[in-house]
Amino acid sequence: MSKRKYRRPTGQSPCHNGVSEVVPGILCGAEDEFIDELRAGLSVDVLVPLNALSGRVWGTGFRGEILYYPIPDFGVLPDDILQIAVQKILDRKAAGKKVGIFCMGGHGRTGYLSAIVLGKLGHDDSIGFLRKHYCKSAVESNAQVNHIAEVLGKPELIKEYAMQPTVADVFYDNSYPPWSQYPLPTPPLTEEQCSDCVYFSSSYCVLLDANISGCHEACWDFESCRPR
Repeated sequence: MSKRKYRRPTGQSPCHNGVSEVVPGILCGAEDEFIDELRAGLSVDVLVPLNALSGRVWGTGFRGEILYYPIPDFGVLPDDILQIAVQKILDRKAAGKKVGIFCMGGHGRTGYLSAIVLGKLGHDDSIGFLRKHYCKSAVESNAQVNHIAEVLGKPELIKEYAMQPTVADVFYDNSYPPWSQYPLPTPPLTEEQCSDCVYFSSSYCVLLDANISGCHEACWDFESCRPR
């Protein structure tokens, strides 16, 4: 399996390299990584895009099954939809098929769904397993950690993997102060603003799926649209 470096946002180093088969039959990665590696001959029977899937996939020669379960960035699936998605993935794996799970960056949404699948396969600490064998950034928000723990019946995962609130945690949870007032971690490029980010357009953030001010300090997911 080829190893291509996924391009991280400006100022960050790659935290995983290419698509990884974390357990037999379950592969994780970013959308662009799957596209590149399918072109290079990667064999996958089922794709599970959690953000979107470009029509470029047909140019790779892929002709397998696509199970599309869109999840908001940093977010989770409704319980009923999650149950269907996980069962379909487990059924395909049991049938000997290779299943590729991915989102835009291959971290939060990919880690969230993959951790639940791995938990159902018997891994006691599926978040830790993913972070060790796939990517240290797998699972990105407390909402994801909490739902993994709830679905798998493992409350100890919350204590083990609780993290500082992310932009999305603050935005979607009314128990926090307004996210624009929250002391977020200082990003690598502190002079950048939301209005300089490729995810921002006309007071709208694609990552948060919400209207925001363009003058807030850029977050860790900032991606510059200006040539460097």
